[in-house]
Amino acid sequence: MKDDFGLTVEVCSILNDSLAVYSAGCFIDDNMKLAMVLGTGLNMCCSLNKSDELHPEKLLGETTLFNCEASLFGQNLCDTFATNGRYLPELTRLVLVDLVAAGEIFQNVGSLDKILHEEYDGFSGEVMCLVHETEDYDKINEKLCEVYSWTRFIVANTILAFFKLLEKYSHDKLLGDVTIGYVGSVLNYFHDYRSLIISYVNNNEEAKKLGLKIDLKLIDNSSIIGAAIGAAYYSK
Repeated sequence: MKDDFGLTVEVCSILNDSLAVYSAGCFIDDNMKLAMVLGTGLNMCCSLNKSDELHPEKLLGETTLFNCEASLFGQNLCDTFATNGRYLPELTRLVLVDLVAAGEIFQNVGSLDKILHEEYDGFSGEVMCLVHETEDYDKINEKLCEVYSWTRFIVANTILAFFKLLEKYSHDKLLGDVTIGYVGSVLNYFHDYRSLIISYVNNNEEAKKLGLKIDLKLIDNSSIIGAAIGAAYYSK
């Protein structure tokens, strides 16, 4: 940049998706306490107060934004059942491309242009809704319902775990209506799945003990809004 245009660039802030959801969500909703990204993985973000149990280099003043790739924890979880993401199918396609190029598979198959040259874009949350709501293939539908029921426990209990973390390390009062900002097409379009998560959390004894009631709120364009907030902060 300096050689070509005579510009010197200073990077003041780097925001990942969950940090952007948190900052954007807090900007538009006073009840926002937790941010969630449910895509190929599960990310959570919240604000924690300074504590001896937190590494001092992770703190900025008296608080820090705690960002966690929650899907890396636990045993016997199958994250691909919890989300619809595109990365695993695309990686599979790339493996097939290498195998075809090496002459190991599909040597007698006609046109392979779609596999070889078109990236896999995944399937949308709308498609998942149609699959869920169809009356055909009863056995498949029954199995899907079992899977969705299982994964909503994973997401809901992760939310509850973060509330317990906030109770211990934050001065914010978790009382009354609490908003969890999120991004992800599954939660956005799959209304039953979202309702199951909300219902499980609100009916849980831990949530009742804290005296809170959650709602999940889509934070649209969070990457743009979050980046704008970061830029505005450093432009003071």
